[in-house]
Amino acid sequence: LRNAHQVEALTANLISVKVLSNIGFGSNFGVMQGLDLALKKGARVISMSLGGDLQGSVTEDPQCVFIQQHPEAIFVVAAGNSGPDPWTIGSPGASPAAVTVGAWSTHYDSLAIFSSRGPQGAFYGSDPETYAADLATFGENLVKPDLVAPGGGPGSVLVAQPGAVPSPVDLAAGDIEDQLYSGGSGWTDAMGDLTLDLLSSMRGTSMACPHAAGLIAYALDRGIISSAADVKAKMAATRQDTPNLKYGFTGAQDPRVGYGLLTLSRLSDVSIQ
Repeated sequence: LRNAHQVEALTANLISVKVLSNIGFGSNFGVMQGLDLALKKGARVISMSLGGDLQGSVTEDPQCVFIQQHPEAIFVVAAGNSGPDPWTIGSPGASPAAVTVGAWSTHYDSLAIFSSRGPQGAFYGSDPETYAADLATFGENLVKPDLVAPGGGPGSVLVAQPGAVPSPVDLAAGDIEDQLYSGGSGWTDAMGDLTLDLLSSMRGTSMACPHAAGLIAYALDRGIISSAADVKAKMAATRQDTPNLKYGFTGAQDPRVGYGLLTLSRLSDVSIQ
């Protein structure tokens, strides 16, 4: 964020709210209780590395409705790990008001093969009439994911044309399962590398989500953006056609990468580096 001669002390107020069990199970009610608590404590950016099947349309699904009703915070949500199949976005990432994050493989410099594809959740894939109606209502905000961030791999060889629903499904770019390393404890330590070293290696959109949330929180604090709509507008304004869709697709929001890879320069609306 700064050059080598500019050192800035960065601090953050963190609010940790547990809404799932130690093995990852929970309920809509429990998640929404946690969201309500975070909002009452003043959370401005909420990172949600969780999700489940979309329950009805985005105007019916409980968590999607909750996010829609609370524009005072930016909800950054993992897209899910059900790729490369299309129509696999989870809830609450399906919410038009959420910033929904897919996973990018930095090793292959392409979309992670496991990252859920859009343009929406399975409910809409089986109900094209409702999808068309809601698309007319919400526009590109209904198309998911919104963007991608580092989340591991393998990457993807994208098969469908940019902007098209990815059918037939995409192909794996290789067999190297690049992982992300971070501090870990308890059962997560040694999960990916079988070594007790207080480091955990994992991959998934749940790893991409906090990368995006942290950068969005920084941009919010510095006055670069002020809302989820700002994030999407800045990303849309810096779309640039590339073969791997790293910077999105200028014709429309793509149902695999959204507006492409999130960077501070793109949020700042400056030249892409």
